[in-house]
Amino acid sequence: MGNIGGEVAKRAYGFGMKILAYDVYPRQEFIDNYGVTYLPLDEVFAKADFVSLHAPAMAQTVGMVNIERLSKMKKTSYIINTARGELIVEDDLYKALTQGLIAGAALDVFAQEPPKDSPLMELKNVVFTSHAGAYTNEAIVGAGVMAAEEVVRVLSGSEPKYSVVKL
Repeated sequence: MGNIGGEVAKRAYGFGMKILAYDVYPRQEFIDNYGVTYLPLDEVFAKADFVSLHAPAMAQTVGMVNIERLSKMKKTSYIINTARGELIVEDDLYKALTQGLIAGAALDVFAQEPPKDSPLMELKNVVFTSHAGAYTNEAIVGAGVMAAEEVVRVLSGSEPKYSVVKL
């Protein structure tokens, strides 16, 4: 539950949802302020009604959502992926959705962009949107400013504020 996952958790808390999370670096302020319960990843998948992915695509995360993990989910649960398509093994997601292992999915990213001949697109229990939510003028300017600030921070000898991996 990095920065984006933390923002999702804040909003979920506002709707009265119980928040289960996985993070290599749990943050005490989310436990104190939002009642977040940090659990091992498989336990989050087993207990959550909605699993929302917010991880980069890297060696440890590519294919992390596979048939074994999807099989741990409740039959009434949903998976949401607005992070990176490579996090989910799409053939396994298709099996889970068609075999009733989970109730549904919401995706705005795919392993292959744009998705071509994906059987997922034929399913009625999957919602698709384009991965364009961050393409507002404010978001583009904000990302540019954040990147420039990170360059200045690192060139000044400081640790980056938004590192993908803990340094």
